[in-house]
Amino acid sequence: MKNYWDMGAIELAGLLREQKITSFDLTSIFLDRIKSQNKELFAFTQVLERRALKEAKKKDKIIAKAASNGTLDELPIFTGVPSAVKDLTAMRGTFTRLGSRGFKYFFTPFDSWVTKRMRNAGFVLLGKLATSEFGAMPVTEPDIHPPARNPNNQKYTTGGSSGGTAAAVVAGLIPFGQGSDGAGSIRIPSAICGCFGFKPSKKMNLIPAPKIDLLGFTTIGPISKNVEDAASLLDIMDGRATKEKSIFLKNLDKDFSNLKILVCLDNPIVKTDPLIRDSVEKVGKFLESKGNTIEWKEPIEATLEEFLPLWERQLANVPCLRENLLQPVTQWLRKNGRKLTLEEVEVAYKNMQEKVLNWSSDADFILTPTVAVFPPKIGEWKHLGPKESFSMASHLGVFTAPFNISGQPASSLPLGRNSDGLPFALQIAGRTTADLDVLAFSRYLEKVNLEEVIK
Repeated sequence: MKNYWDMGAIELAGLLREQKITSFDLTSIFLDRIKSQNKELFAFTQVLERRALKEAKKKDKIIAKAASNGTLDELPIFTGVPSAVKDLTAMRGTFTRLGSRGFKYFFTPFDSWVTKRMRNAGFVLLGKLATSEFGAMPVTEPDIHPPARNPNNQKYTTGGSSGGTAAAVVAGLIPFGQGSDGAGSIRIPSAICGCFGFKPSKKMNLIPAPKIDLLGFTTIGPISKNVEDAASLLDIMDGRATKEKSIFLKNLDKDFSNLKILVCLDNPIVKTDPLIRDSVEKVGKFLESKGNTIEWKEPIEATLEEFLPLWERQLANVPCLRENLLQPVTQWLRKNGRKLTLEEVEVAYKNMQEKVLNWSSDADFILTPTVAVFPPKIGEWKHLGPKESFSMASHLGVFTAPFNISGQPASSLPLGRNSDGLPFALQIAGRTTADLDVLAFSRYLEKVNLEEVIK
């Protein structure tokens, strides 16, 4: 049997249209893989086996009818391909627990706009993927279920908050999946697990919950095996369910030359690991050798205390009747957030946004490590108090959070591994409306084979 779980989503969609495999068989293969691995990884919080198989049979009939009518090109691009959604995202007929004991019995009778668009694209949805509580922390270790574990080394975290999605993609439980990102929650787990992640710009307006995120710095985005798949999923999240309506997938092949690129290797909060720092520096020098202008940039002058009120207020907006059931760090963040007015937070947000945009100036792209350090082991922060725990969390998000504040698009591209088998990654950010450029430049670097560059 072919290793279908190693294939990308676009490749699988092609096999389905060519009727080289049925959606039922493909869905069964992924469900079997989930059964064999999820007990250890805990990437999935709910698996919808019967529902998924029933849906796959329907997709097979749709594909067969389209093939006989000669209308395969009119089908949604991912008809019959398995995927899943993060458990911060509502899906009809499932529990949306938000990674929290406070939402243990929150049964959802409706689909979020994200889930609707994935259904419209033809996906067979296999279930819900693990997240940290309310998406608050960059490790996926909520109290409501076992921690999500890194497929590369199960002693370590997947990162978060989209840790279940990244783990599922890397372990071959789904070809790609949906994440969300408020301070790095797509890019951090993608970097830590070793897959591609993309945070869309604020201009795309893919806010998962506008009534919660009043400032609009969170976004829905893709986590995938490669850039091409991510571009196609971004088309879907933008409401483009067919190839004909594609913008991102169709325009990935671009020529890049004479670029102005900023490279920042350090940050004001934690020392960048020497292996990660050296590797990103080598990428910068490689691009310089290709005729691009490289500016080696000092870090943004910023503190955790500047960002913290934004995150506190964001989490305080989540409605919850059982505060005592929440994790200590979540309670601490929400308590502080309730003391802040929206006006106070808006001022802080605008000041930080201006600082980041001025720092990135007129560059075509900004390159940094995605995560400055290697991830903690499972449970490494359990003994810490809330303030200390969040301080450690900031070490993982120090390079990613600024681009949520500025609204700039940013990706995380796998770069290499350390001696423990733990991946690390390159972050690529662009101008405030340059989603396509960031994807295309990520694709360009993906083809370069960066592991050879950093040797």
